[in-house]
Amino acid sequence: MGIGLQFLFGIQLSQRGYFKRSIEVATTNGQIVVIGRNGKVEIRDFRNLSRLIKVIPLPKIHGFARNILIPMPFYDIDVTPSGKILILGKGDVSNRRLLMIEKGKIKFFLKSNLFFIQAQFITPTKIVAMTNTGELVGVDIQTRKVLWDWKTGLKPPTRMALNYDRSKVAIVGADGATYIFNSLTGKVVDSFRSLNRRESLSLSYYSRLIMNGSFDGKVVVFDIPTRHFVYIKRLARKIYYQNNPPLPTATAILGDRTIAYTYQHRNIYLYDLKTKKGLVLKGDQYPITKLQFIGIYLISYTPHSISIWR
Repeated sequence: MGIGLQFLFGIQLSQRGYFKRSIEVATTNGQIVVIGRNGKVEIRDFRNLSRLIKVIPLPKIHGFARNILIPMPFYDIDVTPSGKILILGKGDVSNRRLLMIEKGKIKFFLKSNLFFIQAQFITPTKIVAMTNTGELVGVDIQTRKVLWDWKTGLKPPTRMALNYDRSKVAIVGADGATYIFNSLTGKVVDSFRSLNRRESLSLSYYSRLIMNGSFDGKVVVFDIPTRHFVYIKRLARKIYYQNNPPLPTATAILGDRTIAYTYQHRNIYLYDLKTKKGLVLKGDQYPITKLQFIGIYLISYTPHSISIWR
């Protein structure tokens, strides 16, 4: 699978949209869901970012001054193909709240004192969430019960990524130790070490390949069945860039062939593992925080913009 080389070098910037406030984004069939620091969820047309389909205001919480209500801070967002939206937000006190938006209605289904930093759908009724200490928790949305709980013991900070069909979840620690779990049962199905030697900045997982970008400026792609690295690239040593090295803050994999990662902060490097040829895509003025393949599209996100490459 993957994009053939003829498509790689024929890629075009399809759309680019800008937002005044810091955003987090998720994508589903034909729609892009944008949540902003203004406390609103916007659903926009994938093929026309300027077309606003719906706006859903999020509930407000009490701020540091208890008599003042502020927009709910958020940490992660996900969406199902049917349009269910999952949001990991902050509660009134030092806790996390998981809420779901379905048909425009907001439903709270879990409040926890665990410091969740990522939350993603496994199925339309089940999710997996990760804490800042690397603890993984599976939750049933309908019954509001914890299905499984695994304290990985990995050195924080950690990163989590689901494979293409969300049947497995990978988690990597700061020392490169990596576990792969069955997302429904929480059982460990694989583990290996040395994926990275410094703090992980980004993690992507498709099927047999797992990709990691780390704080030492290195990008690696690891073939899980063969236990071999199929791609290793050091972007630059930090010493040459002082306090602003070109770190791989976002990565993405499509099939077993095509990879993408941030290059020089604001650009994207697209690479074909079969032909061993690559292409630099020029970004805008903001640093890229997330990359995602959707069919024939590559989507890049910054805190204030969305770019769709076709």
